[in-house]
Amino acid sequence: MIPQLYPWLLFFFTGSSVTAEGMPPRAPIEINFPDFPPYYFKDSQGRRQGITTDTLSQCLNAIKRPFIFVDLPIERMQISMQEGFIDIHTYSYSEARESFVDFGHQELFRTEYRPFVRADSNISITKPTDFDSLRLGHIIGLRYSPMFMKYVEERRKARTVDEAASTEQNFRKLLAGRIDAFVNAVEPALYAAQRLGLKDQVKVLDWVAHDGHYFTAVSKKSQHIPDRIAFLRELDACLAQMKKDGSFCAIYRSYGLACPDLPNRP
Repeated sequence: MIPQLYPWLLFFFTGSSVTAEGMPPRAPIEINFPDFPPYYFKDSQGRRQGITTDTLSQCLNAIKRPFIFVDLPIERMQISMQEGFIDIHTYSYSEARESFVDFGHQELFRTEYRPFVRADSNISITKPTDFDSLRLGHIIGLRYSPMFMKYVEERRKARTVDEAASTEQNFRKLLAGRIDAFVNAVEPALYAAQRLGLKDQVKVLDWVAHDGHYFTAVSKKSQHIPDRIAFLRELDACLAQMKKDGSFCAIYRSYGLACPDLPNRP
């Protein structure tokens, strides 16, 4: 049950089996659904799509675990995962996050976080301090590598970073001249730029602020997965089988992308 303190949670049921009485056999697992294409996104009709959307849906149906997707902004998602008000988020692995989540071992995807600037810009970035003279944009709640996160936090304390709620807002600010650069996961940002018709007006630089390897993460306070470790083993086994039989790669190809070589966590 979601506490009244969090009325902003919106639920969407998908893939859940029901009993003859019309009730789910167990409470559905609640999975955060970020705007993170091509892994999680909604099409023009509002239908949930994406590589990881399809992958997790296929495995959760296979292991007969009912689930729902939940739409949360980044900062609210962080609080909800820490407090156990939602059960699963796809996080990039870090030891620090193991204080409040248990990670699976089968990698779902990988993406680099790099600077985006206007297409006609001559800005060059090779280290965090190269942003010192720039108006820097940042999405509220977004996390990077410890090094770049420390730099952003210092800019936030100095009130010299312009914060936004989404990648789209950052692109609007960038092209309006309100910021000079912002750092984002490459594939989701390029997808957003294409969707907004802005792809020719922006460019991504080579410097990498964070190399994210993403796994299924279950909140240690999960209300719907009391058997967290056993659940993750079962999910990992399904993902390993998908990678072995080619169905994992088939999902990537269905979105027009090559199948990546993803190393798993030890």
